[in-house]
Amino acid sequence: MALQKISPKGNCIWMIGDNPVTDIRGSREAVGAITLQKLHSGVEPAEGNNAPDASFQEFSDLRKLLQKLESGAQIKEEQHAGISR
Repeated sequence: MALQKISPKGNCIWMIGDNPVTDIRGSREAVGAITLQKLHSGVEPAEGNNAPDASFQEFSDLRKLLQKLESGAQIKEEQHAGISR
């Protein structure tokens, strides 16, 4: 409901979860979120329609992963706008 009121655009919504169906696919389908799957004991990497944009095992790795994803998103936006590096 809050997301409907603010109407975010672009790749500004990020979801971190472990459940491939409710967290990963659900947030992608509902709000177009960039999805990150937290892998831990008992959680298998998601595949197919439930696959995340990226996955990680330790929260200490999350900062590097976010920076990598963010720079990739920036490159895509620049390419879409016709800006070359």
